Amino acid sequence: MQHPHIVRSFDDELGALRSKVGILGERSAEQLADAIKALVGRNVDLARHTVLEDDAIDMLDTQIEKEAVSLIARRQPMAIDLREIVGAFRIAAELERIGDLAKNIAKRAVALGPKPLPESLVERLDALATLAARQLERVLEAYERLDPGAALEIRDGDVKLDELHTVFFADALQLIERDGSQAAQATHLLFCAKNLERIGDHATNIAESIHLIATGINPAEKRRKHDESSTLMPRVHST
Repeated sequence: MQHPHIVRSFDDELGALRSKVGILGERSAEQLADAIKALVGRNVDLARHTVLEDDAIDMLDTQIEKEAVSLIARRQPMAIDLREIVGAFRIAAELERIGDLAKNIAKRAVALGPKPLPESLVERLDALATLAARQLERVLEAYERLDPGAALEIRDGDVKLDELHTVFFADALQLIERDGSQAAQATHLLFCAKNLERIGDHATNIAESIHLIATGINPAEKRRKHDESSTLMPRVHST
């Protein structure tokens, strides 16, 4: 039987690791919010600042990875404790990737500059961003509570994000067909929308990790995907 001091010390280290993952989640969420604000508001200075913020997220992810590996090596945890340490490592990697995608959106905002954007696409993109941000917020709350039920709800909610992305993709193609002068802007926004859809995928991966940590099993049903953008093609006009 382990000494109470040793158990308490291990719990403290585990709690510190969990806390750092939470901080990483907060920073990733802030980076996403700033990237969208910069894009929709055509704020190039904010976009550039958001790109630079990604370095801090990368450093924190690396720190979490090192601490997780060290904790496993030193403590040799079993069962739920091992699942939580490995889960923290995996969740941190997903959050770092979300930060990368937010950085990519900010880079697009820099490329687009301060000029007005197609209003119809911006409205669609803002709705997509709002849902992606909400998915991330909810999954971070579920991680804090290690709530497997909430994690499954978040996982199922990714369907709506897929559907919004498909609608956005179709609208962007139609705009390009109608007005070729807006093709460059629409293309940049298409990449932003895809990044948001992928952020939803990463939030879903986090939800599955939460379920595994809490229950010891992966969700039984295969995740539903409703993103049909890859099936859409622009119409070819005859001359």
